[in-house]
Parts: sequence; C-alpha cells; structure tokens
Amino acid sequence: MLFIKKTIACVLLSALVVSFTGCDKKTQVAVTTTVSTPQKSSSSAASDTVFDGSFSLPYTSVPFFNPLLPASSQNEALWPLIYDCLCEPGTNYSPVMRLAASVTSSGTTATVNLKSGLVFTDGSSLTGQDVVYSLNFVKTHVGSPYNAALSNITSITAQGLTVTLTLKSPDPLIANMLNVPIIKKNSDIQGDAIGSGRYSYTKNGVNATLSINTKWYNGKSSTLSQISLVNIPDSNSIMSSLAIGEINYVYSDSGGGPAPTAVNTETASVNLNRLLYIGINTTKQHLNNAHFRRALSLSIDRKQLVSQTYSNRAAPSALPFNPSLSILPPQSGYV
Repeated sequence: MLFIKKTIACVLLSALVVSFTGCDKKTQVAVTTTVSTPQKSSSSAASDTVFDGSFSLPYTSVPFFNPLLPASSQNEALWPLIYDCLCEPGTNYSPVMRLAASVTSSGTTATVNLKSGLVFTDGSSLTGQDVVYSLNFVKTHVGSPYNAALSNITSITAQGLTVTLTLKSPDPLIANMLNVPIIKKNSDIQGDAIGSGRYSYTKNGVNATLSINTKWYNGKSSTLSQISLVNIPDSNSIMSSLAIGEINYVYSDSGGGPAPTAVNTETASVNLNRLLYIGINTTKQHLNNAHFRRALSLSIDRKQLVSQTYSNRAAPSALPFNPSLSILPPQSGYV
C-alpha cells in the first residue's frame, strides 16, 4: 500500500494503492471492485466458459460466518461474494441497485422496494422480513462495522417486498448507506449466516469452499465454478502463501506502509474514498480569522501535492467531498 504521510498540507481525497496479486501465471487477475473474481488471460477461452482450474483465496476459519459482525480482513474481502446488499455507491457515488429495485426518500421516510424472485442459496425466498432482521441486527450491535452507517434510522418495518425506513432527519442519500449484507432471518443463530450472493459457502474442517450459486439474481457472471478457501490465521504468512502458489489472490489495505510484495506476483490499485485533510488550530493568532484561512487554502497547489506526494494516486479537492460525487456541479472549481 502506498505510504501515507502523517502531515497533510491541504484537503484532498486519496485513492490509496491496494495490492492484489495472482501467482499462477496461467490465471491473470483483473479486479475492478474491492473484491472480484479473476478473468482468464487473453490466451484463454471465451469469457462465458467456466474456468475449472484450481483457484484459492485466503480466509480465517471461524466457528460461524456472519458478515454483520467484525471479522478478519481476509473474511471481509469474501463477503461480497457470499452476501448481497440492498444497494451500494457507484463510482460517482450514485446508488447502484443490488437486491433493491428502487430506493426513494421523502422527508423522514425512505422506501425500499425489493426485486421480485430473490432467493437465498438454500432456495428459500428473500423477503422484506430478512431485510428488517439484518438491519436491526446491525443497529443493536454497536460493534458491527455497519452500525454507524445506519445511525440515522430509527425504525424498520416491512410488508412483502417493501421495506420502510423511518429516519431521524431527512437524508436524500440514504441509499448509499444501505450497503449492508442481507442474511436470512435467524440463520446466524446456530450456524453460518445464509446469503444470496453469487457463491455459497461450505466448510470442510479448517478449510472451506465457495461454489457458484446458480440461483443468483444477477445470473451466472463468474468464470470460476468453485473457489477454495485456505485457512491462514497468521496474516504475516499470507504473502509467502501467495508466493508459493497456495493462494492466488490477496487484497491488502493496511494503510500503514508500502504495498507488500511477493515473487511472481502482479499488483494493481483500487480506488478508496479516503479523506486526508489538515486540521487548523483556530485558537492561534491569524488562524482564527476566517479570511486568513481562506487565503491559506487558496495558496495551496493541491494538484502539485497529489502529483509529488501521492504519485497522482489521489484526487485533489477543496471540499470534504470526493470530486467524483455526482451531485457536485461539473466544472465548479471545487478541485
């Protein structure tokens, strides 16, 4: 990962370097999202042909899978393969519908209409009650990584495929907060939480397997019919496992130093919405003057800082928003 200096001299948004690798020379890795499955190399067959070779990912063996609770970074990288969310932010931070067909917001009420015909990997129907269960689980577990995102929601009800959210205050962008994995109601109580993702999860001793889900709402979009999960509890051993071919892919987001390296591997970057900014002590002379602070801000060449300090792996912005945000006026001078 790109080393991020502690002292920041402007407001900017950084797209940090994230390392992911594939050490099997016969399988080239092409990832466009946080977690993705690799595509065949240019010498492989057509992309709609299922790849039946061996492909392995690292994970941490735990008694039960539950994506709504804290987990290792290796397991978090698997959640989008096993569990679907209602919707999630796109590249310009406009919501992309997943399980939801639509999300509308009016005042302090938001309405989520689910797509019809949704099923979990066990064949049971996915309804609004499963959404209510999943979101309420997050709200009642402060340690959940999604808890803060749902803090503006006071109550959740459902009737059929329609879910109604009551908000503390109006939020026209509430859809971007609904990237919470949806699990089958009560499935987490005595076993692995059941999802509706493109793969189903089966544990075999300390290792496990992801098998393609033919019932997935978005169709069969992966060239990998099966993925092996290799238990690597020691995170320091992951890169060596990658180098010897025990696993084929690693997603790294340490944030504390250079990207890890291994022989016979390839790395690429993934855009992250990380805000890096300067904090100003307004109790100091001159800095307590708003006009002086504006002048200071105007004097900073953000583009040069992005180029020299972050090797152009960042997006400069004069506002605490990603410049790709769709609601910002184009050519507005915010960059």
